[in-house]
Amino acid sequence: MEGVAEKDVKELEEARAELKNLHLLVGEDTYVLHQLIREFLKNKQKNLASSDSQKSSFCRAMVEVAQIIPQTPNQNQITISTFVIPHLAEVAQNLTDAVSDKNLIWVFTALSWFYQGQGLYVQAQLWLEQCVSQVQSRLGKEHPDVATSYNNLAGLYYDQSQYSEAEPLLKKALEIAELSLGVEHSSTKTIRKNLEFLHNTHL
Repeated sequence: MEGVAEKDVKELEEARAELKNLHLLVGEDTYVLHQLIREFLKNKQKNLASSDSQKSSFCRAMVEVAQIIPQTPNQNQITISTFVIPHLAEVAQNLTDAVSDKNLIWVFTALSWFYQGQGLYVQAQLWLEQCVSQVQSRLGKEHPDVATSYNNLAGLYYDQSQYSEAEPLLKKALEIAELSLGVEHSSTKTIRKNLEFLHNTHL
């Protein structure tokens, strides 16, 4: 068995070297496939009977990763997350049909937090706007996750001192939360506190 393992390792190393020579594999410790190879593998997967199962497993794994990305990541957490962000973006852009309703918001929110934590507000805003759109489309305009999405987008504007842009989003979030969750729900109270704080300190 050891001989077989050594042979496999040697073949993998030779294949890796050949791909790097052809500029189809980029990196040192962690590798990224060239876009042409990714498209080829994606098309091959579509013809596999097990592709739906593979997609679901992949998306579940990415959601688990998304759920451990903090709202305000430190530099170490950003560095660790960097390697999975392209895969998480792939889920957000092309594989949301394989993500459950309850986890849909996580895919976009984690991407936004990753960029927001680096002060990359344009990228963060794009993901949060997609989050609002996708959640509304999938779950309906009065779903609690829509309220959360608006609240998160308002928080992004707040971080940029764009208080007049944050206010209407918080109002929308509060209205939806009160209707869908009730006025005493913890999420509703959080949104209300955010709106009150904004009014008391900046408007």
